[in-house]
Amino acid sequence: MLAEDKLPDFVQSVNQTNLDRLRAGYVPNSIELSDIQSFLQSVEPILAGYEEDIQRLQKLKKLREETMRVVDNARALASPVWKLPREILLEVFAEYSHDAFRDLELEPTDSLISDIKRPICSTLTLTWVCSFWRQLLLYRPCFWSSLFISIPSLLRHPDQFDIFHQCIARSANEPVDLILVHADDTNTHNDHLPLIHAVYNTLLTNHSRWRRFTSLCTGTWRLWLAQNSERISTSGLDQFPKLKFLHWDSGEVPYMLFQSCPELAVLHGKNMIMMRPDSRRFWPRFLSRLTELQISYVEDYSGLEFLCVMPMLKKLVSGYFNPVYTQSLLHGTYCSNISTMCLSIEAIESPVFWERVQFPLLNTLELGGPQFRPVNVEDLDIDEDEYLDQLEIFRRAIVNFSEILLNAGAVLRTVKLYGMPGQEALAFLAFHPSISELTLSLLHDDNEDILIGLDISQNVIVPKLRFLSISFSTYDSDNDQIICDNLCHLVEGRTSASICSAKGVVKLENLALETEFRRSHTGQEVCRCLSGRIALMDKEYKEFLFEDALVTPYTFPRFR
Repeated sequence: MLAEDKLPDFVQSVNQTNLDRLRAGYVPNSIELSDIQSFLQSVEPILAGYEEDIQRLQKLKKLREETMRVVDNARALASPVWKLPREILLEVFAEYSHDAFRDLELEPTDSLISDIKRPICSTLTLTWVCSFWRQLLLYRPCFWSSLFISIPSLLRHPDQFDIFHQCIARSANEPVDLILVHADDTNTHNDHLPLIHAVYNTLLTNHSRWRRFTSLCTGTWRLWLAQNSERISTSGLDQFPKLKFLHWDSGEVPYMLFQSCPELAVLHGKNMIMMRPDSRRFWPRFLSRLTELQISYVEDYSGLEFLCVMPMLKKLVSGYFNPVYTQSLLHGTYCSNISTMCLSIEAIESPVFWERVQFPLLNTLELGGPQFRPVNVEDLDIDEDEYLDQLEIFRRAIVNFSEILLNAGAVLRTVKLYGMPGQEALAFLAFHPSISELTLSLLHDDNEDILIGLDISQNVIVPKLRFLSISFSTYDSDNDQIICDNLCHLVEGRTSASICSAKGVVKLENLALETEFRRSHTGQEVCRCLSGRIALMDKEYKEFLFEDALVTPYTFPRFR
């Protein structure tokens, strides 16, 4: 029998008596010493009983753990997933691996650079579940062909190189998808060079299998990779025959590489600059197959010259167009197949660039930037008059570009406006009554302008609007009630059947608020007022970010 959970009475009484004597410095007499010796002898069986109970508990603990393992195995065996045929299970694994890699491609660069704990291949996490899954995956190359290679992580844990090499080997002849992170040149020691070169050489040896490649490199390693990529590309035609997606995060893009990429469809050049002197090397045959292009800076080309060589282009992301060279050898107009554009304010500054280009399929537009965010002019490297003049140019450009798109045949359905002042945003929207989904990132204190402007009791703008998403970057106790009242009036007007019918407006179906705003006092009040009137949703802040704000280094104004 297990011992009781408290000391026996006689042990407790002896303990208290001895404790009092020890504290008082008492010296026991011969009779008391005899009692103490008698106590010590009588307590031995109790201690032996405790020891026996402890051993029994340890055995019981082991038995419990073994029983729990049996229970877990039984539950796993009875789980519905165990009934799936292997073919279906492999399909699930394939979807998981695909989604995991695509999620990585969408993560911000800084997040990927700082992530040193992520496994080299997402399939590894599946092999840790059980031996059956591990055996199912080990000899199927397609599950080992999507790799996240972090040089900082490999330098901290060199044993991971063996894992990297095994993944490459297990991928056999499958096309490989790669994300390469190397953004820490300052701490690269000479002792690290053999490992780094081994990684790069292994990747370059398999260049003919590259399908998706994201390069997040800086400094000398960016140049090293670019030079070696160009060396491979000049050794013969189509040295990257399977490369369909290329993301080159920083530095000059290795232009010669493109001549060996006959299947390249998506090119993300975060700091890619294209100027007329590059035309002979930059306009190879790959451009005709591009469906998506992200480029920071284009100079000396008109929109007609720039777009007509990319007939399959569906999406364009850019930060700056400067058509300095106005003499075009091309005549007539060009009808582009672009359906999505993400442009900064600086990209629409020159209307000359957009002359003679039609956009009949354009339905999605992201437009904006931080140019209008309130700043302290004293912190700029230009004087106040120049700063205000530039802002006025941007204000006019917004309205002009809206009219340009209308005349170019664009029928916009989905629009995201980032950082625009209220009046300019309304002027832009007024030209496009076809918009049904609108996302607004409001960075200013004049939030009420856009909210009042969209209130159909005041004006009938975007009459087909069904989905509205709003993010407020500034809200405080001074304008809380104004934001709440204006937003509620806007929604109430656009959800009232009688008002909508009288104005010829489609009812608003959904309102999404940025998560942090919705948690604020103002956001909670808005939700309380609109509860039951419209479907309310949360939207993460990153979903409001302007895509081009992450790619263009040419942002006005320039800070010291």
